Amino acid sequence: MKEEVLINHVASGIPWEKAVMAYFMDAGAYGVEYGIGHQQQETQGIATHQPHLFQVVEVALLDERWFRVYVRSSSPSMEEACRLVQALDRLVHDQTKLRYAALRDPLTGCLNRRGLDEWFRDRKSRLVSFDFVLAMFDLDHFKALNDTQGHDAGDQL
Repeated sequence: MKEEVLINHVASGIPWEKAVMAYFMDAGAYGVEYGIGHQQQETQGIATHQPHLFQVVEVALLDERWFRVYVRSSSPSMEEACRLVQALDRLVHDQTKLRYAALRDPLTGCLNRRGLDEWFRDRKSRLVSFDFVLAMFDLDHFKALNDTQGHDAGDQL
């Protein structure tokens, strides 16, 4: 199976889960299920309606997400595809965490300057009318509070 197929699916802007489902279907699976925890989220292919006719390959991902891949028989190439999906899932997960950290203040979770720039640019590109309200707070002598009572007290405030 070609790893480039999955990478091209993701690079084209297809959501990660749909890209993986398409990858497994392109690799010859008869069906694919995607779920989180105990809940199935999405299915694709004929095998999901007749699971007793197929062998099921379970692919566990981070954050309790999973895929079930329905095949006639498991093969080394399908097992390799599952390992690739798991490895790329870790990369996508790490990239998502890094992106979140780059755009937000670690204490409050609020968007930082870079995050606000991106948020405004995104909203402006999608809306015909761009009316909004921005509220800012400036606490006088906040540095003195941190210096005298410590950063924990400032964080609590």
